[in-house]
Amino acid sequence: MAVTAHGCTLRPLFFPYQLTDVQGTVRYGQGKVDLEKLSGRHGTTLLSVEAGRIFLKPLGGFWARLENFQGAPLVLSAEFQAALAAGAAKGRGHWRRSGRPQAWPPTW
Repeated sequence: MAVTAHGCTLRPLFFPYQLTDVQGTVRYGQGKVDLEKLSGRHGTTLLSVEAGRIFLKPLGGFWARLENFQGAPLVLSAEFQAALAAGAAKGRGHWRRSGRPQAWPPTW
């Protein structure tokens, strides 16, 4: 199954953070979710990911690999940090970043 968004609003269960003007393609099948050129806004922040693959674990949780995830400007508000914590808890793991941040310094 594939869905292409052109300007919708959503609040993902795995990352409880409302995003507006969402655009991009999401494909689901065989226990995995593929993301392609996905972006959305929260206030002044534009979050985007060039590509990604999310593996859904049979007993709950997930593992995700996101390519070129960016936030511009990346505002590390209490709401954003809570969404990260909720996502890590649902994923039964932790967030690990590789590479250099694209937006630095973060806006507190």
